[in-house]
Order: sequence, then structure tokens, then C-alpha cells
Amino acid sequence: MNRSSLTQVIAGLVLVALGLLFLGQQAGWWPALDIWRLSPAVLVVLGVSRFLSGPSGRRGGGLMLAAVGGLLLLHTYNIMSLAKSWPLYLVAAGVSVLIDAGRPRPAAGKASRDAR
Repeated sequence: MNRSSLTQVIAGLVLVALGLLFLGQQAGWWPALDIWRLSPAVLVVLGVSRFLSGPSGRRGGGLMLAAVGGLLLLHTYNIMSLAKSWPLYLVAAGVSVLIDAGRPRPAAGKASRDAR
């Protein structure tokens, strides 16, 4: 799947999810959502999108962005405070580095030939 198709799929899924959230609220299936409290979910969506659509050497940044959004959501909904969850930032950063470390690197000779 190419990058533009993946971006369209993710955008479509986000719109469907938002529509279902608002439909459930209007139907009384769950209490009204404070939409501003969901703002860290934007980071999660952007991070997952970057992770899935980015080149293999750039996926760690997407994972880190999604992790930060997830931790902010946990804090926003009083599940885990930022004061207690800070070690998870270190875990996310380490996983991000490990993911990027597995990417193939261009050979030194090839890079210099391509620059000419």
C-alpha cells in the first residue's frame, strides 16, 4: 500500500471513529465526551500514521509520538499521572531507538557516488 492510500485509510478511520463517538453520545449510549480531553488522541493518530507509512528508518519517531499521546491520555483521564508515568517515556524512547537501529544503512561508497 502506498503512502497516500495509507493516509487516506487512516483519515477515513479517524472520521468513522469520531462519527461513532458522537452518535453514541447523541443516542445516550454513554455520557457526553469533553472533546478537548481527547486532544492527545491526535498525537496517537499522527504517531501511528507516521509509524505505519514512514520509511523503515523513521518509524521510531512515530512510535514515540504515539507513546507521548497515550501517556497524555492516561494523565488526562486520571488513570496514571505524569509524575508516576515518566519512566514510560524512557521505555518508549528506548523502543524507538531499537526500531530505528534495525534499519539498513546505505554503504559509505554508495552514498558518496550518489552525491556526485
